[in-house]
Amino acid sequence: MKFIDMKVKGVMFDPSTFVPIVMLKDDEGKKTLPLWVSILEAASILMKLEGIESEQPSTHDILNGVITSLGSKVINVAITELKDSVFYSSIKLSTDSGEIIEIDARPSDAIALAIKCDLPVKVREGVIEKSRVIDVAADNVNFASKNDLMNILENLPIEEFGKYKM
Repeated sequence: MKFIDMKVKGVMFDPSTFVPIVMLKDDEGKKTLPLWVSILEAASILMKLEGIESEQPSTHDILNGVITSLGSKVINVAITELKDSVFYSSIKLSTDSGEIIEIDARPSDAIALAIKCDLPVKVREGVIEKSRVIDVAADNVNFASKNDLMNILENLPIEEFGKYKM
């Protein structure tokens, strides 16, 4: 099973539904993998991309702190599967004794942790083949800015915050 290294290109919004999409792009710039996420997950990933620190640590900061405190290190973040339109991912750790541990994670959490640890997101080749791959060689995709996301969050009705499954 082959994995392709991808990086977060940005966060954009589906033009018809305004649901945020995290865009992963391969190193060669030939394939892009879109992952639809909730507005809160998009905000967290966008904050990591832009290097914005919140007053309180995010879940990803806490997870990274726990991993480091236990003498371990994140060595790999991967999108491993696509079943019934749901992406699955894992985080691979190396302990101080050399043991390799793999844990399941939500793709959005794994991606935010990869950004925090300055790691690529590894995507199983079969996942890319199953998904809707977008050719973005022309780089004509418009990505959200921090201001776009903040505007959406500020105007989001309170009932929307419980709408997405976490």
